[in-house]
Amino acid sequence: MWQPNNVFVGNYEIHFEQKYCIVKKKNVYIRLRGSKYESLKEMLMVESEEHITQSLDLSFDTKEPRSIQCKLIAKSVELKGQKSSTICMPIVVISIITALMAIPLNNYRNIKDAGDFSLTLLFTVINILAHELGHIYFCLKAGRSVNGIGLKINYLFPMVFVDTTDICMANKIERVKTSLGGILLNSIIGHISLICAYMMHSDSLKMLSLVSYYFVLSNIIPFIKMDGYYVVEDVLGVTRLREKSIYSLVYFNSKKRIKHDIIYYIYGILNVLFLFSLIVFMFSMFCDSIIKY
Repeated sequence: MWQPNNVFVGNYEIHFEQKYCIVKKKNVYIRLRGSKYESLKEMLMVESEEHITQSLDLSFDTKEPRSIQCKLIAKSVELKGQKSSTICMPIVVISIITALMAIPLNNYRNIKDAGDFSLTLLFTVINILAHELGHIYFCLKAGRSVNGIGLKINYLFPMVFVDTTDICMANKIERVKTSLGGILLNSIIGHISLICAYMMHSDSLKMLSLVSYYFVLSNIIPFIKMDGYYVVEDVLGVTRLREKSIYSLVYFNSKKRIKHDIIYYIYGILNVLFLFSLIVFMFSMFCDSIIKY
């Protein structure tokens, strides 16, 4: 069975996967595949470190490095962790699944006291911070570094983010854990709030648990470039999944279509169905609001 590994050459760190490798120099990353990937593997076996370094320098000069999304306010902090995560994957998955199940199982529509706006806002901020701390925790436990913390524009809304790009140098399991880390903490907060709500017979706490579950649901959807999308990419071992799926659908009967692209077809079709369902849902909500008005 293929086991990914990391190799250090001069100022470079190289993470090898089965069909590609990622080369890191400081906080800049490039992905090599195909002939460049095979050539680098051969050079590591026969060439000197100086020659390999020169070749990598050329790759960095000719290929655009991977960059994070647009920052509005960015604080450059570099946190480094030690390897091996102590929380196993089943706990992460079970916690998230139970959070998703809690939404339909609890009748939120019958809540009479939803609590005041300031409390809801405070709880939202807590969930945002907890979500990002979840990403940071799993990234550091995987032995990788957090390169920055700041704000970005995502789908026209300002959002807090942490730059965990360095997790791409870790194995698949650690990458998936890091992507799900934020959702895990949101689900735990939601579970605690819901348990307290039933113990104290508080509709306000019950409503607050819905805020946490909303974070879980909105981030787990694999058709939006949020945490769930990157989990699917890592599990399938592909990159630019959305772009390639659209390309596969557009060039379905063309010679330009991607080889062995059944994954992209399936994802593309599901993506179209999701968008159609979302439009129908939003239209029905709009119609209901007009009727009530």
